[in-house]
Amino acid sequence: MAYSPRLQAILEESRRQIRDGDVLNHEEFWAEVQAARASRQRGRKRKASRNNGGE
Repeated sequence: MAYSPRLQAILEESRRQIRDGDVLNHEEFWAEVQAARASRQRGRKRKASRNNGGE
C-alpha cells in the first residue's frame, strides 16, 4: 500500500496543505464532523420516510 500512487498523491497533497497553512483548527474540525453527522442523519430520516410510504 505504501507504494500506491494514489495514496502517495493524497499524502503529498496533505503535506502541501500543511506547508501552506491550509488546515483546520480544533473547533473547525469538530464543527465539520458534527455537520457531516447531522447531514448523514437527515439523509437516513428521509430515506426511511420514503421507504415507509412517507409516514
